[in-house]
Amino acid sequence: MSSRQEKGSFLVPPDTPPERVDRLATLHLPNFNRSYASDARTIFTLNGVEVKKGKTGQSGDEIGVEWWVDAEIELMGQPIPLDLIWEDEVIALINKPAGMVVHPAAGNPDSTLLNALIYRYGGEFFGTGEWERNGIVHRLDKETSGIMVVAKTLEAQTSLTEQFKKRQVEKYYSAVVRGTLLPMSGVIEEPIARDKRNRQRYRVSEEGRESLSEYKVLRHYPKTTLVRLNLVTGRTHQLRVHLKHIGFPIVGDTLYGGRNEQLPMLLHATSITFNHPLTGERLSFRAPLPPTFREFLSRDLG
Repeated sequence: MSSRQEKGSFLVPPDTPPERVDRLATLHLPNFNRSYASDARTIFTLNGVEVKKGKTGQSGDEIGVEWWVDAEIELMGQPIPLDLIWEDEVIALINKPAGMVVHPAAGNPDSTLLNALIYRYGGEFFGTGEWERNGIVHRLDKETSGIMVVAKTLEAQTSLTEQFKKRQVEKYYSAVVRGTLLPMSGVIEEPIARDKRNRQRYRVSEEGRESLSEYKVLRHYPKTTLVRLNLVTGRTHQLRVHLKHIGFPIVGDTLYGGRNEQLPMLLHATSITFNHPLTGERLSFRAPLPPTFREFLSRDLG
């Protein structure tokens, strides 16, 4: 899918009440909408300084925006196998393989989880609605494997989205990191922002959004550590950035690990806990570790 970059700027009119820069941009920039405002690639500046989209602007401020416009694509179902963990009439739990993109985007126009969902359940709900995101309530990076919950109805989607916003969803991950991670448990609380020198990466920065990760060592191996991770906040690449920051990059993570490894990234979404959208019952589901974990750790043991 091809993309083109658009740029625009404006002065906030007199007597305008203080408001978030992303909302001001949707009001005063032609052809700029909420979809572009929510795109992680979009860059906002306030009086020449790059800021987060939630920064407040006011009368007389100059707001600049750079955003990407993707060519229109037709969302179609594709017969892609799904590892279904559990489902009922309103939700489904999927074990996503590493290498699968969740939603079509620049460079990945098809063969995504959403294409598989449309094929399995039909396109009356999946792939429709605002931004064509119906059904998708959270994401995993392309390189990350593991459990995801998807909504089958608008009611379920609304409930799950609200639970994610209120941090009522518990998500745990397993990872193999380079080195001997000590102490045996800890908290990583460092703000994360997009890397200005490489827009595909994120980094720890005082200008970033608050980000909190918790870890617990499960086992030390000769050269690596198997660790359990609790994703308290849900920033893009959060666990990868935090582990890189403390000096223990994830095995196979070429973007943050600094090695050109011919290995899949060993980061797996192990479990998820949430309230059922209809009954309110607290539910927990798990996805077993993929064979790549066992194979790598067996080699590390020698």
